[in-house]
Amino acid sequence: MKSGIPHLQLDDDSQLNDQHVAPIVTCVFRQDLDEAGAICISFKNLPDSFQLRALMVKLKEQLSAWFQQQTGSRLHYYSMGRFDQKKTTRLHLDGGPACSFLMLGYEPSRVTSQFLIADFSRCAAQEGLSPQAFLETRNPMIAPQGRQVLEPFTATIPSWDDSAARIVLINNSSESALLPRPFPALGVLHGADILSVPEPGSPRIINSTMLVPELEMPAENAQAVSTFLSTRSISGSIL
Repeated sequence: MKSGIPHLQLDDDSQLNDQHVAPIVTCVFRQDLDEAGAICISFKNLPDSFQLRALMVKLKEQLSAWFQQQTGSRLHYYSMGRFDQKKTTRLHLDGGPACSFLMLGYEPSRVTSQFLIADFSRCAAQEGLSPQAFLETRNPMIAPQGRQVLEPFTATIPSWDDSAARIVLINNSSESALLPRPFPALGVLHGADILSVPEPGSPRIINSTMLVPELEMPAENAQAVSTFLSTRSISGSIL
């Protein structure tokens, strides 16, 4: 990749403030291919799952306010869930609207892994393809040539520490330009390599949310948000 994946390393949630929103916005809601399209924020002292999820919801509201200022549209939740994921996943986009963003909250875990980002939008541009055409012909989930051509555009998140709480924000969009409004697009693929599972029952819990412009999801589901914040269950999809 032209540039590495930014990684903000903080002591705890109190250090995440408005000054961090600007670099997140610039990186994830990218307007050109000079930005990475993804960013990681890690916290040395945030062991509590409820704190992590509350922080995710707070950060979503901050990003939504910026998005509304720039595009006239707020960001709403398209999906929410909690998963125990201990399998390697190939580079992929999560299923969703053409303009979508992921906010993934990783709880501290003894399972070790590495997180990969592949800038398929940049790769597509150099191949003379639209991002959508690239996915149709060279999707690395199904096409070996796609995995090969993406290698120079793939990077791991630096200083990835599975023992710390982490929030990863990813541009999950599948288009280069979106009409009728100039929403950010230029998505990236993501995946994970599981390196070791010390015990079969060792959890690797991901709190997963997808954000989309409100025209894709006109009403926020307050009950789903409340459940996401308060549940102890790791049962998959909430919304």
